[in-house]
Amino acid sequence: MFRVIETFSSIGAQAKALERMGIKYEVVNTCDWDINAIIAYCRIHKGKIDISVCKDKTDEEIETFLRNTTLSLDGKKPITECAFNRLTPEFRRLLYAAIKQTNNFVSITDVHGSDICEGVDLLTYSFPCQDLSLCGCWHGNKSGIARDAHNRSGMLWEVERILKEMHSANRQLPKFLVMENVTNILSTTHKRAFDDWKNTLVSMGYANHIYRLNAKNFGVPQKRERAYMISVLCGGDSAKEELINKYFAENNL
Repeated sequence: MFRVIETFSSIGAQAKALERMGIKYEVVNTCDWDINAIIAYCRIHKGKIDISVCKDKTDEEIETFLRNTTLSLDGKKPITECAFNRLTPEFRRLLYAAIKQTNNFVSITDVHGSDICEGVDLLTYSFPCQDLSLCGCWHGNKSGIARDAHNRSGMLWEVERILKEMHSANRQLPKFLVMENVTNILSTTHKRAFDDWKNTLVSMGYANHIYRLNAKNFGVPQKRERAYMISVLCGGDSAKEELINKYFAENNL
């Protein structure tokens, strides 16, 4: 069974892709703080939200749990106290059940390396693109993934923090990492920061392979190009890395 962790999971596009490929997989954890995405993910991938997981919990216990997580109503900023208070007890139970049913870490800022179970095959990270995209630039978002930007696209560095915590503790890293984002991450504007990220992965034993895919080439009536990076854990094994590079070259990846 292919064990997967989806960070910035949203509605679970990566899991759906694995399903359509016929791969036997298990999503061991998701990670998204957007309340609407949490609910949608559970309904899409679990069929329904099983409220029975709340049967031994009081409304007060569920409220305490939710208050101790970093939730958002719009995926942009934390939920306000006023907005949280407007959530009905019934909806809070639904949200609690969805989080538990999908093993959702909720906000990636609250995840630590020790939270990631060992034996994970794949970790995906489709972090926010707003500060990388050309559209974002038109609206004044030009900081990209700079380490000191402290913006939404800078959530990439939370992935680095988690992996470094695992690496420093000599814990088993995920065998594969898959990044998906806008192609502008490959531009000269963001080259320095993206090279920084790639070099960090190399220092932890990963071999990186980057390619671009356009939705129009996969039967989708939309011209939508995205950048992908597959990072394969080689652990400093040059022979293994050579085989991986050969495979990617032979398959035009």
